[in-house]
Amino acid sequence: MAVRTRDELVCAVLSAGQSLELENDEVFWDPAAAAVRLRRLPSHQLWDLTAWAAAP
Repeated sequence: MAVRTRDELVCAVLSAGQSLELENDEVFWDPAAAAVRLRRLPSHQLWDLTAWAAAP
């Protein structure tokens, strides 16, 4: 899952259960809330691509 907000770009590899949880909580459709939830994942599942996306 990749999430782009005005201030950040983060992505994560989710398990099937995690994906369903986000979708059922309707966080799936709110980028800011989804970014917050993704940041709570273990570090091995999350990549912050904000700096990469800002690079020319």
